[in-house]
Parts: sequence; C-alpha cells; structure tokens
Amino acid sequence: MNLQGIKMATRTWTLAVLAAAILGATPTRMRAAENDALAPYLTDDVVAVGRVDLEQVDLTAIVEELIRVNALSEAEVDQHRRDAARAQDVVRDLVKRGAQRVYALLRVRDIAAGGTTWVMETESAESAASLAKWLNERLAELAPLGDAAQVLPKAVKAQGAVVVGAASDERVEEIFDERTDSPRPEAVAALESLADADAGLIIFGDDDGRRVVRELFPQMPAPFMEIDGELLADGIAWGSVQVKLPPDATISLVIETSSDETAAVLELAFGKAREILRGMLLADKVGGPPAHKERAAVLLPMLPQLKLERDGERLSMTFGDDESELKFLRYALPAMTQDIREDAYRASRMNNFKQIALGLLNYESANKKFPTQAVYSEDGKPLLSWRVMILPYLEEMALYKQFKLDEPWDSEHNRKLIEKMPAVYADPDPSVQTAAGAGKTTFLSTVGEGLFFEDREPRTWRSITDGTSNTALLLEAAPERAVPWTKPEDLEDLAGVLERKDRDWFTAGFVDGHVRILSTKNDASVLKALLTPAGKEVVEPSEIK
Repeated sequence: MNLQGIKMATRTWTLAVLAAAILGATPTRMRAAENDALAPYLTDDVVAVGRVDLEQVDLTAIVEELIRVNALSEAEVDQHRRDAARAQDVVRDLVKRGAQRVYALLRVRDIAAGGTTWVMETESAESAASLAKWLNERLAELAPLGDAAQVLPKAVKAQGAVVVGAASDERVEEIFDERTDSPRPEAVAALESLADADAGLIIFGDDDGRRVVRELFPQMPAPFMEIDGELLADGIAWGSVQVKLPPDATISLVIETSSDETAAVLELAFGKAREILRGMLLADKVGGPPAHKERAAVLLPMLPQLKLERDGERLSMTFGDDESELKFLRYALPAMTQDIREDAYRASRMNNFKQIALGLLNYESANKKFPTQAVYSEDGKPLLSWRVMILPYLEEMALYKQFKLDEPWDSEHNRKLIEKMPAVYADPDPSVQTAAGAGKTTFLSTVGEGLFFEDREPRTWRSITDGTSNTALLLEAAPERAVPWTKPEDLEDLAGVLERKDRDWFTAGFVDGHVRILSTKNDASVLKALLTPAGKEVVEPSEIK
C-alpha cells in the first residue's frame, strides 16, 4: 500500500459518512461474536463508536449511488471515482490480510492523547499479528497527510484476534490495561442495534458529557421549549445512523429514549419542525429565486416522505429503494451537501488568506518592509508578482529558486512555472477554480493611489496609519477577474469584487492577519475606506456588512 493508497484510504470514512446521509439499514440484532470482539474496550469514557464491515465495503458503488442522487458536484465526480477506486484497493488489502470489521472509539481524552482509538477485528490471532506487523511497517507513510493523519493510528498492536491502534505505543498499552470484563450494558445494547448494517455510527455519550448537556444546554425558542438539557441528557439513551451499502442501499436513523413520554415529546417536535420546513418551502415557491421555486415545487408534495416512526421508546426514520424517496433525495440532498461543501470551502479559503497574510507579514519582518506590487526591471517594467516574492515565506523556497527574477512572468522560462501554482493561491472550490482557469488565482491585492500597493516604493509598517485591523490587503475577486498567479496584476477598482454573478459575498484578509466575509451589498465608499492604509477615514463597525 503506497502513500497515495493511504491518502485515499483516509477518505473511506468520509465517503461512508456521506453515504450515510442517503443510505442505511433496518435494525435487527447484531451477531454476538462481533460484540464479543469489541466489548472489552467499551469502557465508561467511550462516547461513540463508528463501525464498518470491510468485507461489505464497495466504495465505487457508494460513489455511483451518490452521483445517482446528485450528492456530488459535477466538478468533483471524476476525482471521487478515482479516489474511490484507489481506496477500494486498500480495503481489499486489509481484507486479504484477515481484517473483517473496523471500529473507531471516540473519547474526550483521545483529543489530548493525540488520536482516535481504533479496534480492527480479524479472523484469528495469527491474522491479527500479521496485520499489525504489516500496518506498523507503513505507519511512517502517514506523516505527509497533515491534518488527515490526526485521526489515524500512529501505533498498532495485536491482542488476540483484534488489532488496536492509537496515537502512541504507550496509549495502546494503556488501552490494553483498561480493558474491562464488564462492558457498559447500554453501549452493548446500542451496538446490537446495528444488526446487519454494513456501517454505522452509535452515539451514547458518557457521564461528563451528559452533565454538561444537562447544565449548559440553552433554552430553546418556541415551539421547541419542551426540549431542554435535562430531557436530552437523561431522556435519550443513544442515537445511531445505520447504513446498508450499495447495491441494496438503505438508511435508518434511530433514537432510543428512556421513556414513552420522552419519545412523544421528540415526535411532536419533529412534526413542528416539518411544518416549519413546509412554511419555508411555501415562501420559496411564492417569492424565492427561480431555482428555489423549482425545488420547492418538487419538495412540498414529498414532505410526507419524512416519516418518524415511534415504537414505544424508540424513534426511527428509514429511507430505502423506494423511487419516491430517492426522488426526494435527488432534490433535497444536493442542497444539504452543497451547504456542507460551501462551509468547507469557505473555511479552507479563509485559511488560505491567513497563510498569505502571514507570508506577507513574515516578509515584512525579515526585510523591514512589505514587498512591492511587482519585481521591476532596471528600466521600471513590472516583471513578476508579489505572490512570487513571498514564496520563501510560504514554505515554497524550492519553487522560488526556479524563477528567473530578471525576466517577466511570461518569459519562455518563467511561463513554465505558472502550472506549478501553490495550493495556497488556488480556490478550494473546484467549480470556482475551473471558472478561473488553470494557474490563475482569484486572491488579489489592490493597486493604485492610496491603496496598499501604491507605487514602486515598498510600504512600511509605519505607513499603515489607519490601523492594521482596519486595512484590507487581500480580496477575493470574481472568477472572471482571475489572473495568472505570477503576473504582476491586482485590483485597480472594486468591480472585480462587487460585481459577482455567483454569490453576494467575498473573502477579505486584513494586515493584522484576520480574515472575514464581506457582503457585496456594502457601500463602495465603505469598502474603499477599508482598502486605504492611510486614508484617515473612520468606518464604524455598524457600517460594514
């Protein structure tokens, strides 16, 4: 299993969780042997357990199902297909070496310990020992994965027919020492609900977590005032998402309460929420944008598909192969998953802005001045962008050394480096980057009289008299205003920011390193004031949208 294969494997759980938004399983009883393998590790501090039956996983089929219900953006379909095929190879490797089921145990203290606890069930003690050896030989390959590697084990060890993984050898030994002969009965009962599910997630909490919910859960507004911290902490035993993977895919969402009364309260709240959703769709149908009107017209008659079944203390909702349910998902799920993707893209984009701002600040710290807007030739012609000049401060020294700084950005030599644009300059949304074009960035500064890049003289820290927290130096331009990242070109007016066709907001980064989202509805004079380092304009926070 090479590094690329491991990278794809880290997305396995992501794909499974996304699939759980549209797929699932009907709860029956889990095979006792599976409980026996995991039970000793269900200590009192375990908050949740995720489970995947590796022998049933077909990631390529999952991706095709997600495509069928429009859960993936068109720009990402091909990449997801490639990722799924590679990750499936990793799954096959694990199964071939005897792995059967993988459990992820979530504990609060795992955060401090530096990683999640993993328990992998195998067919025999011999298989577990062989698998642990094989995995340990490859743990070093996980280091380049960055944040993705945080949830993966850094050490694994066999114990009987299971392989346990954690953040360190010491933590693995602690987990072995903490095993119990009396596993939590409520945790075992919750796991039994997974039955024949191919994958699932059970959340049952712990005493500390329930105490926090009981004491700190805020008062809900009408019409949900009956739901308070005490009801949630003491009235809900566990909740689960239970998945049956393609080709025969279904999903069940299950909540086990402690009494019929609690189940009735939650059932009533669900009905109220469905009516609120109905009202929102009616409003969209009457006065929403065209796309919202179309979606509302389709979803309104399908709302009855959102059925919450109550059987005593248990509440459940199941989606299966019924075509009407799939039709509902084809319209509802893309909107939900798009919101999730947009949130992820927004967070990633803001992080990119922070890195670029930090690169500029580190440049200033090292040189006692900011870079000029361009690298200039002896006769004053702009050659390369400031984005090239700060590469050493973005951990891109190797790329920086490849440039000929005395040649223009589109010289025969430098033109070849456009395709090597660092990820920090690329928009994380594939559709935005595709619209911008390969090697082009929408992350621009401003150039012109009174703006951050004003002339050929570099700006100093002392010259920012309006305050570093009040001066924007980076703006997110519309895709059609993107420029080759090496080209010494930035925004000379606000049209490239405000005249967006795709959305009504943009990202802005400030000299002090903070990043915020600004509305395109802001008055141009307010934004202009934020772009001038020494304009002496006073902008009240209430004026900024």
